[in-house]
Amino acid sequence: GLCAINEYIGTGEGDNTCEQYVQYVRQDLMGVSREDLVYDIARHVDSSVHLFEKWGLPIWKDANGKYVHEGRWQIMLNGESYKVIVAEAAKNALKVLGDKGELIERVFVLEPLMDGGRVAGAVGFSVRENKFYCFKAKAVVVGMGGAVHVFRPRSVGEGLGRAWYPPWNSGSSAYFTIRAGAEMTCQEVRFIPVRF
Repeated sequence: GLCAINEYIGTGEGDNTCEQYVQYVRQDLMGVSREDLVYDIARHVDSSVHLFEKWGLPIWKDANGKYVHEGRWQIMLNGESYKVIVAEAAKNALKVLGDKGELIERVFVLEPLMDGGRVAGAVGFSVRENKFYCFKAKAVVVGMGGAVHVFRPRSVGEGLGRAWYPPWNSGSSAYFTIRAGAEMTCQEVRFIPVRF
């Protein structure tokens, strides 16, 4: 289960700055990082954490009401309800669409559907039922995982066990966008922990 949020800057509490976080990432990856992307995520992460807490995510607090940290950047939580809270937020967002909104879960997306040089949908199958889906769309947002273990970690003693992203991230977002004709740039290792 999820027991911590791996990135919380704490700028409102005066704990850290985004620049300090960028420095930490630079050191952790021996200087090979997209500092602009790291900074951009860092400056938004605290407000996202506060939103999750507002939605009901139980985040540990000490006697003074401050978040309980495990290390400098992590805060502790009871993550059993994390997926339920995220799913509920998605369902609430769909209410804006009324009868036109539909949530289809547990679909493994395989390929984009192309209309010339434009993505017009996607195809995939259910991971629980014997169903195949063909989605038609005006716009497609790629929200899949990155690729883990493409590069060896800097800490050889920990071997491949040291990964900031989930080890099952197989590069599906890169595959999907390549199949859609996107230019692949900036494929060097980068560190942007977005598990908040």
